Amino acid sequence: MKRFMEIKQSRDMTLEQAAEAVMAWVQQSNMAVSVIEKKQESDRYNDDIKTLKEMVAQQNELLKELMMKLDQQQKYIDESLKKRDELLMQSLKESMETRKMIAAAKEEEGKKKGFWARLFGK
Repeated sequence: MKRFMEIKQSRDMTLEQAAEAVMAWVQQSNMAVSVIEKKQESDRYNDDIKTLKEMVAQQNELLKELMMKLDQQQKYIDESLKKRDELLMQSLKESMETRKMIAAAKEEEGKKKGFWARLFGK
């Protein structure tokens, strides 16, 4: 188009003659080859973009899977901690009950002894 405008402005030609002159110039300068080459480059870039999009989609899927695994792992950890805490509390309660029973048994033993035994005994 640029060449067409130059020819039209610089010479006294009709539009039709200028168009024919540009077409002759294009055929001589092999402009068509560069257009084909640009199309091939464009196709290659389109293929590269398509490949990149596929890679991004795969990475997104992988990220989703990893997030699911992390959620499962966190759930497992939370459940394990909860079970541990429950067992610990149960163990503490049993220990306290045992201590109370021992204290009660000692107190009962002390009541069974007579006055003189408590006074002079061990």
